[in-house]
Amino acid sequence: MNNNGTGLLLASLSLAIYPSVMLPILFYNLIQHIAAGYVEKKWIGN
Repeated sequence: MNNNGTGLLLASLSLAIYPSVMLPILFYNLIQHIAAGYVEKKWIGN
């Protein structure tokens, strides 16, 4: 998950002519971070 920001930046530059493509990518990134936070809190954190 360290390269999500870089990947989003590169995707936004290369897909600038298709702005509607970025919305699912952004939602996927948000869901990935929420799931990672949940897993960390539930299984790793106290």
